Amino acid sequence: MLTLEDNPIEIYNNSTVKQIAFNQSAKSALISISTPDDSNVEIEAEYIFSSLPANSLAKVLPKEYSDLSNVLNEIKTVNMAVVNLEFDGKLMAADSGFGFLVPSCEDSKILGIIYDSCVTPEFNAGQDITRLTVMIGGEWFEEVLGDVDTVDEQKPLDIALEAVAKYLKINFDPLRYIVTINRNCIPQYYLGHQRRLQTIDELIKKYSMNMTLMGASYQGFSVPDCIHFAKLSAESYANAIKGVASQTHSQSSQQKDQIKQ
Repeated sequence: MLTLEDNPIEIYNNSTVKQIAFNQSAKSALISISTPDDSNVEIEAEYIFSSLPANSLAKVLPKEYSDLSNVLNEIKTVNMAVVNLEFDGKLMAADSGFGFLVPSCEDSKILGIIYDSCVTPEFNAGQDITRLTVMIGGEWFEEVLGDVDTVDEQKPLDIALEAVAKYLKINFDPLRYIVTINRNCIPQYYLGHQRRLQTIDELIKKYSMNMTLMGASYQGFSVPDCIHFAKLSAESYANAIKGVASQTHSQSSQQKDQIKQ
């Protein structure tokens, strides 16, 4: 646990949320988590901002919210292989851009390539190198790579090298590489997604749950989307608190005036 001395903030790293229990009468919630040393910690909160994936949140809600859990479980996820490559030499112009995504109508085994050397040149550490990230799988993971539990890392590596040769004309071996298989990492916004979000919002209001959902499962799965909607959620909550405080102050002033009279 990391405590920031100047702020009442506690950060539990590598910990798992086990359950979230809501006390509707007290307008609070009790969050049970398990830390890396197998300690169980309970945190009482006035409000929750949950960025858990939808299916993970569904698992930690009490049974009385099963209808909400069922809708959350309708938001499916897919697997993706990520291949990080590092090549000797500066093989791309510094202003080549962020990278590209391959349109689904094209016959390609990859989802896209990120030009890491261009996006984060500071991580080149002053060396003449080219860093790339190749993304493979998604909706077509099993079709391209097979079973997520048995896939050999050589297969996505070969696909990645074929892709950089085809699209970027880089035809030699990398200095180093890392292959990562990410399970259930990309939410899929299938037909009816907005309807699901509306139902989720209605159920949260129905049960008077003091919770806002954010993160990749809901309003956009890109990093900018997640940041944008997290900011909007925080601002909305802050404005609501100000409104309550302002209303309370107004009522207190009225009471004082009545006493004076």
